[in-house]
Amino acid sequence: LENIEYLLNGPGDTAENLFALVFNFNARAIAFVTLMLALAIFFTGFSSITVLSRMAYSMARDGAFPKSAYLRELDPDTKTPRRIIFMLLLLSSVLTLLPLISTTAYSAIT
Repeated sequence: LENIEYLLNGPGDTAENLFALVFNFNARAIAFVTLMLALAIFFTGFSSITVLSRMAYSMARDGAFPKSAYLRELDPDTKTPRRIIFMLLLLSSVLTLLPLISTTAYSAIT
C-alpha cells in the first residue's frame, strides 16, 4: 500500500511516479526510457505521414477525393505530392487539437 500511495500522491504525476518506482529512482534509467518513448512516438508519426501521403496520393490519382485533380499534382522539383502532404498536415493538426475543444468528440474518433 505504501507504493500505491506514492504512485497516486507522489511529487509528480502518476506516470512520473510509476517510472520512479519501476526504475528504483535511478534518474539515468528514467531519462533513457523517456528518450526511447519520445523517439518511438516521433518515428510512429513519421511513418504514419509517409504511409498516409502515399495512400492519399493514390486515392487522389484515382479520383476518390473532391478536387482530386488539384491534389494529385506533383511538385516539379521534388516529384512529391506536396498538396496531399500539406492536406494531411492540416488534418492531423486539427485532430491533434481536437481534445482542446471537446474531449467527447476526441473520444468518439479514437
